Amino acid sequence: MKQYEVTFIVDPVLSGDEIKATANMYQEMLENEGCTIVHRDDMGLKQLAYPINKKNSGIYFCMEYKSESGAIIPKIELALFRDERIMRFLTISLDKYGIKYNEDKRNGLIGKAKKKEKPKKTVSISDDLTKIEGITSKVAGALANAGVNSFSKDVDNLGYKHDKVSVKPGFGRNFLIPQKMGVIANATNLKKLDAILAEEEAKETARLDEYKELAAKLVDQTLNIAVKAGTSGKIFGSVTNVQIANALKEQLGVDIERKKIVLPEEVKALGSYVAEINFHKDLQSKIGFELIQD
Repeated sequence: MKQYEVTFIVDPVLSGDEIKATANMYQEMLENEGCTIVHRDDMGLKQLAYPINKKNSGIYFCMEYKSESGAIIPKIELALFRDERIMRFLTISLDKYGIKYNEDKRNGLIGKAKKKEKPKKTVSISDDLTKIEGITSKVAGALANAGVNSFSKDVDNLGYKHDKVSVKPGFGRNFLIPQKMGVIANATNLKKLDAILAEEEAKETARLDEYKELAAKLVDQTLNIAVKAGTSGKIFGSVTNVQIANALKEQLGVDIERKKIVLPEEVKALGSYVAEINFHKDLQSKIGFELIQD
């Protein structure tokens, strides 16, 4: 069997779960085509040699695999090319020297030994850090020393406008703040945020009758969401509240902010599901949706 290596860069704006799901999708695609995974290297966040789509870093993955003929290469490269989550990709064929090099690298025979890291100080975690999509309590604890940012606009799969979240220093300094997506949550900005949130809450309460009308339109309705899936019914990638919001608008003529839509934890296969719609703190509704093969 011939041996190949595909390296791809995932958009760092995605949540941790979506980044992992993206890599898993391409691993499953290889395995479903009869390939044998030799090694998968989740290389993590790395600086780019040059900006791509106004981003200076990306999440790197490298998969080494065996294939009888390499017929999978055009198929997986087409999928990578069409995937908006993928910033760049590269496939190479490994000769015996490349295979030997990779084996030696995995066995620690190549590269400098890593220095022992000093134990990190533990910090207290604000509840706000664990409420943001894609930020688990463990990740929040690891990032808490980086400084808290308050978002000035929605950032896909990281937080919504006016949310408070902990991010890595480089991501905040090099991306969120220059792109005017976030500001440092200092005392002055937090005071402004409190005033903004109070004003928004008043506006939301004034729209309660409007929300009740929208909720009435959702009764006994089911959305159809077309997705790509394998023969087992397991979908490639993930379904997000963005797709539900788009389907609500296209199929029912109901325009709902995506941040008001909460999906079930497990949406990984074709079938029927129910999403919660949090119109207002005093008004919740539900909408059924069915994942069908595209």
